[in-house]
Amino acid sequence: MSRRFPLSQGQQARWFQYQLNPVSRGDHNNVFVVALDTDTIAGRLATAIDALVARHPMLRARFCSDQEGHVEQTITEPRGEILEEVDAREMDLETLQRRVSEDAWRAFEDEQLLLRACLYRRRAGGAVLLLALDHLICDGWSYWRLLGELSAALGSDVETIGKIGADEHDYSAYVNWQEQWLQGPACERQLAYWRDIVGRPQSPLELPAADVGGGGGGVQRAHTLLLSRELCQRLRCFAADHDASLFSVLLAALQILLHRYSGHSTISVGAPMPCRSRAAWRGVVGDFVNMVTLRAWFGDDSRVADVVERARAAVRGSVRHQDYPISTLIRRLELGGTPFDASLVFQNARESGPLTELWNPRREGETITRWGEVALSAFPIQQRVALDRMALAVHAIEFEHGVRCDFIHDETRVDAGAIARMTANFETVLQAMLADPGAQVRTLPLLSADERIQVLEAFNATRVDQQGPETLHGWFQCSARTFPEAIALRSGAQTLSYSELDRRSDAVAARLQRIGVGAQECVAIQLPRGPGLIIAVLGTLKAGAAYVPLDPTYPQERIAAILGSCGARVCIVTAALAAALPANLAALDIDDATLAQEVPWPLPHVHPNGLAYVIYTSGSTGTPKGVMIEHANACNFIAWALRDGGTDAFAHTLFATSISFDLAVYEIFATLAAGGTLEIVRDVLEAPCGPVSLINTVPSGMSALLHARAVPASVRRVNVAGEPLRAELVERIFAGSSAQTVHNLYGPTETTTYSTGVRIGRGDAFAAHIGRPIDNTRIYIVDRAEQALPIGVQGEIYIGGAGVARGYLGRPDLTEERFGSDPFVEGGRWYRTGDLGCWTADGNIEYRGRTDHQVKIRGFRIELGEIETALLCLDGVEAAVVVACGDATGNQRLVAYVVVSPQVHVTPHSLRDALAMSLPAHMVPAGFVPLERLPLTPNGKIDRAALPIPEFSSDRAYRAPTGEIEQQIVQIWGELLGVSRIGRDDNFFDLGGHSLLAMQLTARLRSEFGVTVPLAELFDAPELRYMAERVAVAQAAALASQDMQSMLAELDGLSEDELREILSKEAIDD
Repeated sequence: MSRRFPLSQGQQARWFQYQLNPVSRGDHNNVFVVALDTDTIAGRLATAIDALVARHPMLRARFCSDQEGHVEQTITEPRGEILEEVDAREMDLETLQRRVSEDAWRAFEDEQLLLRACLYRRRAGGAVLLLALDHLICDGWSYWRLLGELSAALGSDVETIGKIGADEHDYSAYVNWQEQWLQGPACERQLAYWRDIVGRPQSPLELPAADVGGGGGGVQRAHTLLLSRELCQRLRCFAADHDASLFSVLLAALQILLHRYSGHSTISVGAPMPCRSRAAWRGVVGDFVNMVTLRAWFGDDSRVADVVERARAAVRGSVRHQDYPISTLIRRLELGGTPFDASLVFQNARESGPLTELWNPRREGETITRWGEVALSAFPIQQRVALDRMALAVHAIEFEHGVRCDFIHDETRVDAGAIARMTANFETVLQAMLADPGAQVRTLPLLSADERIQVLEAFNATRVDQQGPETLHGWFQCSARTFPEAIALRSGAQTLSYSELDRRSDAVAARLQRIGVGAQECVAIQLPRGPGLIIAVLGTLKAGAAYVPLDPTYPQERIAAILGSCGARVCIVTAALAAALPANLAALDIDDATLAQEVPWPLPHVHPNGLAYVIYTSGSTGTPKGVMIEHANACNFIAWALRDGGTDAFAHTLFATSISFDLAVYEIFATLAAGGTLEIVRDVLEAPCGPVSLINTVPSGMSALLHARAVPASVRRVNVAGEPLRAELVERIFAGSSAQTVHNLYGPTETTTYSTGVRIGRGDAFAAHIGRPIDNTRIYIVDRAEQALPIGVQGEIYIGGAGVARGYLGRPDLTEERFGSDPFVEGGRWYRTGDLGCWTADGNIEYRGRTDHQVKIRGFRIELGEIETALLCLDGVEAAVVVACGDATGNQRLVAYVVVSPQVHVTPHSLRDALAMSLPAHMVPAGFVPLERLPLTPNGKIDRAALPIPEFSSDRAYRAPTGEIEQQIVQIWGELLGVSRIGRDDNFFDLGGHSLLAMQLTARLRSEFGVTVPLAELFDAPELRYMAERVAVAQAAALASQDMQSMLAELDGLSEDELREILSKEAIDD
């Protein structure tokens, strides 16, 4: 007779997962595949499998749900003849492997036997055996027990197989015990333990994303690492020295690896526990296993031995508290999902016997063991695991002489190349742990030898021997000698030739020298864009001094701060601006007629390491800081610019940038070095009097030009820098101008304007990165300990090489903080940018935002730049900035300020829905504030302090349900949730719904409305009004299907003559 009983807590959670994502159900299968050297064992094999099914009741379990959504399992009587034989004699190896793999991971259907046994007969008498068992009836421990019993039976005679008796204990007893245990004091004690472990929220584990989008398409990839016999022996000794198991050591290594990859101070790894603490259950086949959370906390001073000790303690604590079901824990603590994003499963060889050698790739093709006279060998197929929402699963299996580690991930979510590298990094971490148990975790080497060479050397192979002048003004002087009559600059109707510009700048240099301006002394220049500005800059450089640009539009307070900081004694100005200068500052009027009478002085020799200019940028404290750029820095930059663009690119350069913005250095000096013409305008929207071949600006400036249809027809090259570049803007540039190339350039002022770049030509795919390092520049992606990070892993961008500035003027403390010695280049220096980025596999750099724009919301660490990047990927969003603001209750909430295109209809609701497709819920802003433009600082950076204060609305207004369907769903919700007042905008899960109630809800909807609304759709549309829409759509589809079936049935009853008559009438009517 068959008998029924409820599901255990673990089974309920698994069943729910099956309903939520039926496509991945097969991934939960426990699969055994082996090659046999003969198929003569078929009869004995069938008998043995039937005997095992008869012995273990759960192998005969079937599952079904009633109209209320309650699921039960039914143990049926043994029926025999489980083994299916397949004729595979005509299949080649690849075809057979594909067929076995499909059968192995094919999902079982509800209410059918959840065991699949197949024998594939091969040519030459061999065979392949497949056993696949749904996890609902067989966990990992049961799997190995069954294989042991099968091996024992097949190694004996037929009579012994037939005498395999029934299991004296039953899984139903465990289910009953668990139900009672959950009501007792031991349960509450274990809950208290887990609340302390997982009660605090943890940021999601962020591994390098795959290029293909999507939330997981079930395309799994495994990367295998085989730990050698010698390494495993050392690991076992290491474990013994620390009173730990090999599993604890591997766990500690994985936690260290994930910590270093993510930068998170808290790392959680899931691991299965057998939950067979009662002796009566140790021989029972069933789904006992419970996933536990093994959490590690890292500080700056954490050492390897500390992590191993904490891993050991976590494992032992979990063993003592393994009975509390994780599904119940998630529900009781309202965690919203599993409290880990990675898992580690370890199979011990001593518990599993010789069959573990089937997973040893070094023994592929060898006979591993025998079942009587039958030899067994490996038959590799694709490995799959139940990833569900996890980013990574690591399966380790121990052999006699080694350990195999499979790093498994969904390649539609996580980059396969990154996991392949992570697999190699894991061994590097293990070796480092063994080498120095006392080492700080943050200093452990992470990269494999090959990857270290790649990211430090191959990606930074930018060395170019400099050819050309050693000073900025020297480049101009070469052009003046070569093209004396060529037009150097044009401003309105006024032009100056190179010879005229040379002569007039010589006069300024002479005046400065005559009044005592010395080498590397700062000279302030406060002039509007025009010929006088260029004359003043060149004259200052020729005098051996360094120019300090002051935009005339700056507030007087800022100008005074800069003048006080740089210590300038002289300021080159116009007469109109001179009156506002401090009394102790000498004013040199650029329009002074006596300058033309100045007798040239011998120009001083300027050393390449002499100071060329000081540009002040915004400081985090509000005080501007002066960046000191030397001639050698700038000359390397100019030499690269000419090699990158060629002299033709600078034939006519639009000069519309503030002299205080370092993009002006590129426009002025690269153009004059190339012998081109500076086309000077008062602002970017002013039409130049001459042609323009190159525009160098920020993306928002280029967008304004396009919007105003003010892009000169002669433009061939567009440079954009200073802000993230979007594909939509590139498309607009090519559509709205004659530009042939767009160059996305990146670099802070502290490394001389540009440090990386990428060229996008017409017809090229958009490059969603900032390119490669320019000449003689080195880029590093490092963690907080300044250790180089693997490809694809986010860290801070450090820049080394010829462009690194001297430092900050008068700020040795800040210079020491931001600049340092490059440990990878003898005598080199680097700059800590504060920007986040990562390497791509082909040596480009992805920009990921700022390190100083990280916030914590409800315990989750959030990088605001990541949200901004996601916003900028949305159609219609032209600019965006995200901040964290406090609401009336003191809670932090995310607010997005967006500039949207007038051509695209964008609402806060549409933005929120779109972001929810790519970001976790805690990263979706609570408010959206539309702006016409983002406020900017004088240097063109976003002025966050000037953003308007958002107004947070109160709780969601109540709207009564409308329509019959909504009213019926309200009744169902009220019964399931125990809530009386339900509005049409209310969310099922916000009102207390959870996964098990959602399963009951689907059953109730099916019962009340006669339609099936998939569980996944309830999660996608949990608001009542949307749920009602889904029901209505399903009803309409069902009705249409019934009409079609009725029509087909009617047609089926007609004769051929009747059908021809109907068709002829239809033809006449047409």
